[in-house]
Parts: sequence; structure tokens; C-alpha cells
Amino acid sequence: MKSTIRAFPLRSPTLFLAFFAVPVLAQDDPKDAPGDAPKLAAPKTALETSEERAETPHEMLASALLGYRSQKELVVRATVTQRDPVKKEDQANPGIGMGGIQFVVHNGTLGGAAKPFLGEVEAWRDAEGTLVIVSRKSLPGISIYQSGKRTIQRFTTEGVAPETKYLRTELQSIMDGARLAKHALAAELTPNVNADTGEVVWLGKISKDVVRPVRILGDPRLAMILERMAPRVLRASIQLRISKEGKLVGVTLAVVRNDPHREMIQGGGMRRLIIRGAPGAPGAAGQPGKAGEVGRLLETNADSEKHEIEGKTTVYSIEIESRGASERAKAFKREMMRLTEERAGETK
Repeated sequence: MKSTIRAFPLRSPTLFLAFFAVPVLAQDDPKDAPGDAPKLAAPKTALETSEERAETPHEMLASALLGYRSQKELVVRATVTQRDPVKKEDQANPGIGMGGIQFVVHNGTLGGAAKPFLGEVEAWRDAEGTLVIVSRKSLPGISIYQSGKRTIQRFTTEGVAPETKYLRTELQSIMDGARLAKHALAAELTPNVNADTGEVVWLGKISKDVVRPVRILGDPRLAMILERMAPRVLRASIQLRISKEGKLVGVTLAVVRNDPHREMIQGGGMRRLIIRGAPGAPGAAGQPGKAGEVGRLLETNADSEKHEIEGKTTVYSIEIESRGASERAKAFKREMMRLTEERAGETK
């Protein structure tokens, strides 16, 4: 049997299922795969299953993504994990290239950045577009309310509060049905069938633009510089699970970032950066330098992409809930709405 699908070419007449457990994704390149997982026994091919339904795999995928895009209210259960990059010989020698470093002042301090949130969360986007994210655990726990330009966060922790800008931005990207459909339909994904559940599992690489860039709030000039220093997305891989009823029921997205700190230590794509105006930095009160100058890039390397070093991979494993939001999420939303209304009344 020959495949007639153009957007998603099949590699062979018969496709055997390679179903990867969360948070694992299948890749053409072994180094892109988050891990190994067992195969399920005796799966049917995607084409065999599609013939029984009088639909092609591409039609099934497009229909499922259209249904996902049309959902005005959406609740998902997400597990966020990270894995370290595969160590390479050139990454094991951080001392090389030190001569290229001048000095770096970051907000007047060195290091100490908060770690990103990892764990299980519930994310709820209501019909008006308000986003609520609550962790499954109360301690340590996070609660996020985002409506329009307003973002309110609550942390319950014994230590340093985790960083949530990646969680907020990338979960929203996955929950954006139009964005996900656009990039998934443009990708070359391979369909496989789980013979036990009847699910069609689509695997492959997807454009890194499937997730929005993470923005840093604050002074625009300082934010621009800090964004240049932040890890950026190098590539992404995806797994889409379509139920036998034709609905999107699960998404697993692996986002691979670079390691800017190691790149700077090795001198690859090195930038000499001075941030002024921050406490303790040149230009601040009592410090030499031009007051009011937030920062400037003194040196850049146009070939910085040639020196990219792979950093951590963040994996979002999403289950799409058929039921509504939990009472905990609803209670947090009600409380935040009451607080914002009170704040609005005080400022009138």
C-alpha cells in the first residue's frame, strides 16, 4: 500500500508503533530523543486504521487540531521536567577560551538566578482568556493568575521561589490552539497507531517557534540585554496523541535550549557586556561611569550560532482534561478577581 500524504510523508509501507512514555519523544536524530521506551506489540499501521474510518491520517490530525483550536475554555494537566544535555568532550573543559572574557556585571551581582519551576500543574484558560495555573502540591506550591497585562503570582515555599516565566509562556503557547495547529501541520510528523487504545500518535521535530519567546519585564533597555543573555530555544520535538474518536488528548513537547554561560566561558560567541545603573554597577549612585546608562554591548560575534552549546531540555507532558477546572483553581481565580477589583477601587 502506498501513502498519498504529502505533508506528512511515510517512510515505509508499514509503520510500526514506537510509543514513548512521558516525557519521552521520538526523533530522527538519536541525540534529539529525550530517552528510550518500549514498543507496543502488534500495532496496526496508521493507514490501515484510517481505511477503517474512511479518513487519511492527515485528515484525522487536521480535524483534531481544528477541534482543539475551537475550544474557548481549556483545562490541561501538565508535568514539567528537565534533563541535562549529553556531555561532549568540548563541553567538559570549561577552562578553554577564558582569554576572551573581559567582565560581566548582571544587575550588580554574579549568578544566583532562581531555578525554573518543575513538577505537576493544572492550567486553566477560561472563555475570556484569563489564565490560571496552580501546582498539584500545596508545599512547595505556586499559583498564577494572568488576565490581560496583569500577572499575579503566589508562592508557598521554604526556600527561594522558583522562576515561572518559562512555565507561563510555554504552557500558554501549547494551549494556543491556532499556534499549535499552524506549526504541527507544517511539520513532518510520522503517524503510528496504538493497537490497544486505537490512538494515533504523531511524532517528530517541530519549529522552535511553536513556543513564544520568553520576555523579561522591567526597564525595556535592561530587559533587552538580559534577554540576550538568557537561554534561547535551539530546537523542539513534539508528540501528539489523537484518540480513536478523533480528539487531541495529549501533547508532549521537548524544548532544547542553549547554555549561554558555558558558551561565554569557552569564548564562543562571546559578548563583553557591562550593565550600568544597577546597584553596585558602574553608573549607579556612588559608582564611576555615566549615570543613567543601562547597558551596552561592546563586542559581538556574528558567527555565534557556530558556537552554540546545548543546555537543558524542558519537557512539557500535557493531558487535556474533559472535565472543568478544579475547585482549587476556581477558588484562586475568585480571590484574585476580588483583590484586583479592590485595588481598582482604591486607585479611583
